[in-house]
Amino acid sequence: MAFPIDLNIPTLIIGAVTFWLMVKFMKRPKKSPPGPWGVPVFGCLLSFLFTRKRLRDVFKDWYYKYGPIYSVKMGSAYVVVLNNIESIHDALIRPEFQDRVKMDFMLMRKGEGIALSNGKVWQEQRKFIHQIFRDFGIGKASFEDAIVEEANFLTDALLQSDGKLVNIEYILNNAVSNIISSVSFGKRFEYDDKRFQIILKNFNENMEQSVIRFGLSVFLPFTQYIPFSGSKKIRDNVKYYINFHDEITVEHQAKFDVANLKDIIDAYLLEIKKSNNNAWLEVFNEDNMFWVIADLFSAGTDTTTTTLLWAFLFLLNNPEVEVKVRAQLDEVVGRNRMPRYSDRPKLPLVEAIISESLRLGTVSALSLPHVAAIDSELHGYKIPKGTIIIPNFHVLFTDEKKWNEPEKFNPERFLDKDGAYVKREDFIPFSTGRRLCIGEQLARMELFIFFTHILQKMSFSVPDGRRTPPPEGFDGFTHKPKAYEVLIKKCIAASNGTVWQEQRKFVHQIFRDFGVGKATFEDAIVEEANFLTNALLELDGKVVNIEHLLNNAVSNIVSSVSFGQRFEYDDKTFQNVLEKFNENMQKSLVQLSLSVFLPFTKYIPFFGSKRRNDNVKTQIRFHNEITTEHKTKFDVDNMKGIMDAYLLEMMKGSNKGRLEVFNEDNMFWVITDLFAAGTETTTTTLLWVFLFLLNNPGVEEEVRVQLTDVVGRNRMPRYSDRPKLPLVEAIISESLRVGTAATLSLPHVAANDSELHGYNIPKGTIIIPNFYALFTDKKKWDEPEKFYPQRFLDKNGNYVKRDDFIPFSTGRRLCIGEQLARMELFIFFTHILQKMSFSVPDGRRTPPPQGFDGFTHRPKAYEVLIRKCTE
Repeated sequence: MAFPIDLNIPTLIIGAVTFWLMVKFMKRPKKSPPGPWGVPVFGCLLSFLFTRKRLRDVFKDWYYKYGPIYSVKMGSAYVVVLNNIESIHDALIRPEFQDRVKMDFMLMRKGEGIALSNGKVWQEQRKFIHQIFRDFGIGKASFEDAIVEEANFLTDALLQSDGKLVNIEYILNNAVSNIISSVSFGKRFEYDDKRFQIILKNFNENMEQSVIRFGLSVFLPFTQYIPFSGSKKIRDNVKYYINFHDEITVEHQAKFDVANLKDIIDAYLLEIKKSNNNAWLEVFNEDNMFWVIADLFSAGTDTTTTTLLWAFLFLLNNPEVEVKVRAQLDEVVGRNRMPRYSDRPKLPLVEAIISESLRLGTVSALSLPHVAAIDSELHGYKIPKGTIIIPNFHVLFTDEKKWNEPEKFNPERFLDKDGAYVKREDFIPFSTGRRLCIGEQLARMELFIFFTHILQKMSFSVPDGRRTPPPEGFDGFTHKPKAYEVLIKKCIAASNGTVWQEQRKFVHQIFRDFGVGKATFEDAIVEEANFLTNALLELDGKVVNIEHLLNNAVSNIVSSVSFGQRFEYDDKTFQNVLEKFNENMQKSLVQLSLSVFLPFTKYIPFFGSKRRNDNVKTQIRFHNEITTEHKTKFDVDNMKGIMDAYLLEMMKGSNKGRLEVFNEDNMFWVITDLFAAGTETTTTTLLWVFLFLLNNPGVEEEVRVQLTDVVGRNRMPRYSDRPKLPLVEAIISESLRVGTAATLSLPHVAANDSELHGYNIPKGTIIIPNFYALFTDKKKWDEPEKFYPQRFLDKNGNYVKRDDFIPFSTGRRLCIGEQLARMELFIFFTHILQKMSFSVPDGRRTPPPQGFDGFTHRPKAYEVLIRKCTE
């Protein structure tokens, strides 16, 4: 019998092998989850080519058809998709499912970071980052100031576009990236820094364009060797970032100081130096450091930026929600102070909006794939070794069985009947288990602070005649909203005059530009602390009043900021100016009070008026001499202090209105105000600190032990030690509270007829915040007259921030130099404590903690015996 086809042996063999491969490919493992059938080689990948549905929607259809756990062949990979909280949680907490799929399609540099590494490398890198986050206080209250500072840069930059139509993505991305940059590199970048902008553009480009390549490298591994369209661009972008990273690493290596680790690169370099064997070098090396930081940028920038974009887009489409959250923000925070993370429990609608944006936006619709390390079982199904596991967060967050009207933006679903925030166990936007997002707390803090700061200061809207952009997205590495533009409008707030607003704005900007109150300025304070401690130690064994030397040191910080120079402690001219200044500060309280409450008395020549006026004249002569020097040496490319910056502003004054703000008379009073606020209060607080310790030697002994444990005697304390020295913080806070340097705040005045807590406040009413009552109220403070730093510590000895403790005031007149003052208090106190002790000489009575009122509430003069600490 003849066959129509010549079935020779090779043909039969090829056919048999092909049939066997098809059967093998199509065959599911025993006891495997149900799922769709695919075709040889491609599996179900072709399903996505012949449908207009998004990947997430196809996966959701399969969920409704096959159930919460299903399997699917994707190219050569066997994939199990998890769609409910039970299976996702159970899988991700188990060590056999913690590994990631190996992907080399973009690896132009060897090494492994955190996101895609496995085994010892992953465990040690993650443990290292956890520890660094703890040590640097990242994601905790101690790191909040850095985020608030960046939020101020962000809102200032956005408000430059007041009345304009803009895409806010670029500037949001800059702000969020700067937080990661501060953590990683120890510095932020200006929004117009061209090189950093290129880095961010390239980074975002790769994140958006490489998702297909990423998927193919997992499901069809051979494709990673095929030069796809765009591959060269992706690789060029990575090369640019590698060069950028390597330059920063070289800078860090050159300036490396084991006693002053400022960021992750410094900490990582220290680990590399510790690596004394090949096994440890496999974990900590420069290639791995590169990928660790790249992972932090990818996890910490794109996701947070995208969530903020979704939040504001959802508010554009739901204006009634925006009205409610603005009302809540105004009620809790108001317009006169910045929102803080401690406000979070009192702003449940803010939390609900962020949560609903994370849910409905579902930035990470499908989690990065895991892989089964061994043959396993999950919920009764067999999971062979090598199986790819994909947690499906899109289904988890939009399942109609769990969420009512899941496609609707409804923040109230996260609130109970009383409006309190409700945490749902099936809502895990930062994943769960052993690969839980390492930066979750940092991300939550960023989202809250950036969102509330923007909401407080401006509104986003759609211009008349334009259609509101719909909440539609596209899939890159994250699920992003399609690009949209908003009209920015500054929120109207009460004004206290152009001069005050412009002067305060100017000083704020100068403080930022010169790094005042930041880590970059710390070296200047540490240097002054060394001058101070050396001067004090020259008096070793002597009984002295330390006020004079403390005042000199603190004044030199303000002098450096104002004039760009410090003065020696024996500089007669500067000592004379300080003496006159302090004399006026202490003796002019009565005259000030009378001028406020009996204005006509300002024209009466009181006893001492001539002395006070002569003192001011001395200050004016000193100021004018320095001004003349600065004018002579003025260099626009080398401005050294506020005076130079002010002179530059005066040169810009091209109209009468501007010259009313920036002129030499105002400059004198701006600098005088900085000396008054920045010298008297800080000196007074330090005097109280040491007086309280004299009266509480047990507290002093306890804090010395903590300082020695954390810092030791072989290096100087740094401001970065602050989170690890909670008792130091508690002592300074308790001294600010009991000492209450500013018992009654400088008076405010009502600019118009107003209402406060149901009371009518007529225009012209003088408002006096009573900080003494606030800090010693027996209803709020237990034994308020007692010096007890432990009231600022929790049961574990951690520092606790209290909302009713505002030693630097609050609102629009919040002390402009708060961060500088906190840094000075910490550094001067710890440096003195480390190097010497103060005691009462034998036979003398310990001076009681009693004070007198001048411009500040100061301790009565006291003397101490100085003793150098022995090594």
